[in-house]
Amino acid sequence: MAKATYIQRLNEGIEKKSSKKLWVVFRFLVCVLLAFIYWIFEKSLNIDKFTFVIPVSYYNLPVKYQLAEPLPNKLTFKFMGKAGDFLSAQWMLNSETLKVDLSKHYQKKNIELKKETLLFKRKVRDYNLDLVEYTLRIPLSIREASISVVPVRSDLNVKIKEGFLEDKPVEFIPNSVTLVGDTSILNDFGGWYTINKEIELTGGADTFTIPLVSGLNMKVSPENVKAVFHTSKYTEMEVQKEISISDESQFLNGKLSIYPNKIKVKFVVPIFMVGNLSVFKNVKVSIDASQINKDAQWITPTVTGFPEYVRGIRCEPPYLQFLVTQN
Repeated sequence: MAKATYIQRLNEGIEKKSSKKLWVVFRFLVCVLLAFIYWIFEKSLNIDKFTFVIPVSYYNLPVKYQLAEPLPNKLTFKFMGKAGDFLSAQWMLNSETLKVDLSKHYQKKNIELKKETLLFKRKVRDYNLDLVEYTLRIPLSIREASISVVPVRSDLNVKIKEGFLEDKPVEFIPNSVTLVGDTSILNDFGGWYTINKEIELTGGADTFTIPLVSGLNMKVSPENVKAVFHTSKYTEMEVQKEISISDESQFLNGKLSIYPNKIKVKFVVPIFMVGNLSVFKNVKVSIDASQINKDAQWITPTVTGFPEYVRGIRCEPPYLQFLVTQN
């Protein structure tokens, strides 16, 4: 019994000492935290010079000019003020871009930056910061460029709804673009392509805004075009035509016979054209006898006279037999 009481008292003593040590550690950490907060507060009141890098964008250079030398895309600015004010303004500076209108400077050799015209100056002053150092002049070197107008070309991957076909090629608005750059470069382009993009057509008239490929060492205007697609429901039809033979002069001493002498021509047309078969009266299937190789057994017929909106033209059978007999 006495032994148990001794152990119990010993444990209570250990717990009291542990609690006392934890309390000492806790008070020490609180003091460190308060000292750190005070140090931060003191530093925030210090007047100092702070450096910040801000992105720069340039716009509105007249079309007939181009940059002879690249312009810097970032500029360094120095502010004087309290550290706390600078930290508060930092979120604003992170989202700021200095925009330079080149139409006001292209006739000069330098871009003059005036302190009072900097877009972010007023915002910075709201945070009690003073802009003390910045780039006053940016060297500007421009030259007259060659101009070329070229047609827009398609690099689109077009997917058409099942049962539909395009009535005509894609229409671009505008259908041409202006290229500005060195003559040696512009001479290599007979057209300018859209970006490679997948387009899904739903039927009828579909319009999309499509970016053009970015120019390398040249300006491309406009940067986007409208692509207009016209699609209609299609169905398959067929007509039977007699085969005509042209230029039989090489068979003066013989006779050329084609088998069969009539052939089916299958094709796909918009549904609204089904009742207007008269448009197919000019369709002809012909054989050019001058192209016949007497050692061959087959010849391919040529189909002409279909309107441009007809698709999938094919003959059945696709090849014809021929026979040359002597008179």
